[in-house]
Amino acid sequence: MTSYFLDRLTQQLKDELKKVLNSSTELEVIEAHPKTGADLAVPLFNIAKELSQNPNELATKLSQELELSSVKKIEPASGFLNVWLKPAHIAQELNLDIRQHSTYGESEEGKGKLVFVDYIGLNMAKPFSVGHLRPTLQGQSLINLHRLLGYEVIGDTHIGDSGTPFGIWVVGFRLLSSEEKLAEGGAYELGRVYSETKALMKEEEEVGNTKLKTEVAEWLRRLEAEDPETISYQKRFNQVTQAHMFEILEELGIHPDENLAESFFLKRGKEISKELVESGTAIKQEDGSIIVSLEELSIETPILLEKSDGSALYATTDIATLEHRLNNYSKKPVKIIYSVDIQQRFHFQQVFALATKLNWVNDTELYHAWFGQIQETNEDGKRQKMSSRQGAMYIRDLIDRALEFATKTVGGRELSFEDIHKIAIGAIKFNDFAQDRKTSILFDWDRMFSLQGFSGPFVQYAGVRIKSILQKLNEDIRDNRELSTDYDFQKESALLLKLSQYPAVVKSSAEKYEPHHLATYAFELAQELNRYYEDVNIVNSEEQEKEARVWLLKITYQVLESSLGVLGIQIPSKM
Repeated sequence: MTSYFLDRLTQQLKDELKKVLNSSTELEVIEAHPKTGADLAVPLFNIAKELSQNPNELATKLSQELELSSVKKIEPASGFLNVWLKPAHIAQELNLDIRQHSTYGESEEGKGKLVFVDYIGLNMAKPFSVGHLRPTLQGQSLINLHRLLGYEVIGDTHIGDSGTPFGIWVVGFRLLSSEEKLAEGGAYELGRVYSETKALMKEEEEVGNTKLKTEVAEWLRRLEAEDPETISYQKRFNQVTQAHMFEILEELGIHPDENLAESFFLKRGKEISKELVESGTAIKQEDGSIIVSLEELSIETPILLEKSDGSALYATTDIATLEHRLNNYSKKPVKIIYSVDIQQRFHFQQVFALATKLNWVNDTELYHAWFGQIQETNEDGKRQKMSSRQGAMYIRDLIDRALEFATKTVGGRELSFEDIHKIAIGAIKFNDFAQDRKTSILFDWDRMFSLQGFSGPFVQYAGVRIKSILQKLNEDIRDNRELSTDYDFQKESALLLKLSQYPAVVKSSAEKYEPHHLATYAFELAQELNRYYEDVNIVNSEEQEKEARVWLLKITYQVLESSLGVLGIQIPSKM
């Protein structure tokens, strides 16, 4: 297992404490409270209780008896041991870690293990909308995180191209569109057709008419029967949708590994339903629908696998998709992660419970990495779900607006379109990771592009500033020279400690499925760098200091680049 400096130090500190205390109890080592000025802290309340000692007296005793070569001082404080590390020792250990890993922060934890990430989830015949932004960005970050930890990862788009919506698209296309309009409007034309057909069906329903609804059901039946004309519609709509989807994904810098649509699993899903009925696991009800009871798994509502008319549902294709992922690859996945919004939470609880009931996933973790809405502020200053009425329903509109803000942010400086684009996309992505994924995020355009606050451009600028300083010194940012100075690194202490924390942040973010911790880390690293600039003039430093500080800037750039890279954000060449 890969080990980094703070891991090694923490274990050493725990081992020494056990010796001094003559106890086998595992103590906790945590980040010290900022007000203390210390680097690490050891809470002693539990062990003091176990040993029937006063925690303050125990802290005083241990501070006098503990000795570690990497520790500058240890002080007792209200039942805690506060620990200060030697900055030069951190630098040497950090240098060792950097040189021993092709990418700092990586590990072999997942070596030889397979992970699936189900993300994007675009529906056929719908343009790429703001609603698909979070499953796409959050899912890709989870892919990147797990790859950094050594896992083999397969990201699958899982396009929705079956079910009731398919029937609506065919009926609407035949009624409201044409090949000429489709050729001109592409996915946007199909999106228009879908919306207008839904509106017509609602009008029909209000007057008690079911003509369109019946036609939709018939096209769905024909799809499941593999009728050639119906399949040709499906292929045509899929072709248009995927061309549009991959164009947007390319602009977002996202490249899925698989693109298996729902229809790929439709036939097998129906077969599974039949097999479960035959085995007695599922029940075919009097109306013809097929259900499976999940009461023994504490879910009162049975999962519905087929409607009364025999048509499939999401559960039908999702259970077949799960079976495929478990059985059709070189190894069984250890994790299958679904990056899908909170509205599907109960659906996945049912699907996961069914898989458990069937004994499919004893060695595979199923995880629904759900998330909140995308919102923006309306004219009254209140938060609301982002919609087409505000002109940003489609990703294309969103990116164009972001490009305008990025251009305004750089204030007339001469930047290439490539750099403007990196700033725009970086702001959109960083905003998505600015909070816990379980909360709704706000598109506050001014805050997103602020060079002073918690934003993508703020962190990107920290990287650009490093490149600018190194260019002045004629230093190659990719030239990782060995640290070979006796410099004490006192002024660099806080920055060194922050850099040494990166591997733990990567590991924790992956384990908790919470990539927003990386956004917070990158921002804090950029802040620490800015504080460092206020204290130190790197360009005009003495030679020994300059050598050490240049080394540190290069390491800092690597970590900024890596942490942002997991989030899919690139650092521009200029800002």
